[in-house]
Amino acid sequence: MVLISHRIREVLEVSDRIVVLRKGRVEASLRPDETDERSLASLAANAMPRERARKPTAAPGPARLEFRDASLGRAGSATVREVSFEVRSGEVFGIAALAGNGLDALEDLAAAEREPDSGEVLVLGTRVRPRERASLRRERLAYLPTDREGRALSPRSSLVDNALARTLAGGGRKALRGPRAMKEAALRQNAWFGLHAEPSNPVSTLSGGNRQRLVAARELSGSPELVIAANPSQGLDASAQADLWARLSELARAGSAVLLLTSSAEELLAVSTRAAVLYRGRLKLLAEDPAATSVHAVAAAMSGAAS
Repeated sequence: MVLISHRIREVLEVSDRIVVLRKGRVEASLRPDETDERSLASLAANAMPRERARKPTAAPGPARLEFRDASLGRAGSATVREVSFEVRSGEVFGIAALAGNGLDALEDLAAAEREPDSGEVLVLGTRVRPRERASLRRERLAYLPTDREGRALSPRSSLVDNALARTLAGGGRKALRGPRAMKEAALRQNAWFGLHAEPSNPVSTLSGGNRQRLVAARELSGSPELVIAANPSQGLDASAQADLWARLSELARAGSAVLLLTSSAEELLAVSTRAAVLYRGRLKLLAEDPAATSVHAVAAAMSGAAS
C-alpha cells in the first residue's frame, strides 16, 4: 500500500517506511522509529510546524453570519437539518464533519450558493439570494471553497487574472494602470503566501497545492468582514498549512468573523475559538474549550461514536 499525504501524524502512525519529497526530489527515506513529527515536517517543508495558531482572546463582537433553524435537502441526500448558530466578529467558529454528513450543504448555505428549504440564513445581516452574492463577494465576504476549480478559479485563465479577480470585478483595473502593474500586483500577492510562479501562465499549470495557495492569497489578503473557509488547507504542505491557520486567526483578531468548515479534527482544534461537529445533518457544539479537546474526541463525535 502506498499512502501519499501532507499529514505528518497520519504518515507516522500508519507507515512502515517513509519517503520524503520536497520540490520534486527525494529528501529522505527512513522508518517511523528513526524520526518524529517535528523532524519529518522540517524535512518535508524546510520549516518547523506550529501546532496551534495564536487565537483571538478578546470578547467577540456582533454576529456576521446567522443560521436560524436552517434546513436544506431531503432524506437520502447530504442534508442540513434545523441548524442554528452564529459567527461573530473576532472569532473563529469551526465545524467539522465527515463526508456525507451535510458539510457541503452547510457550505452552500453559508456562501449563499443555495437558499434553505426552511428557516433562514443571514449573511452580514441580510438574506442573500444566489444572484446577489457577487456584489457581496467583491468587498465584504472572503470565500475559500472546497471546490476551488469550480468556484474559485478559472483554470484556463492566467495567474494574474485569477489572483486579481476580486480587484478587477470591483472596478480596480484602472487603479492598476496596465498589464505591468497587474503583473507586479499579482506577484506581490502570491509571494505573500509562498507562491512563486510565472504570472502569465494559466492556472492549469499549477499543482493542486499551489492552486490553493493562489486562492488563499487572493481571499485572505484584504480585510473581509466575514470569511468562509471550507477545507482551506487541502493540498498544502505543513509550512503553508501553518501560515494559513495563522492568517485566519490574525483576521479574527483584527475583527473578521471566520467560519471554518473542515473534515479534519486537527484543523478544527488548531484554529477554532468555538467548535462544533456536524453529524447526519445536525449540529452538536463541543462542550469543552477546543484548546482542551483531543483530536480523538473530535473524531469520535464526527463518526457518531460519542453521540
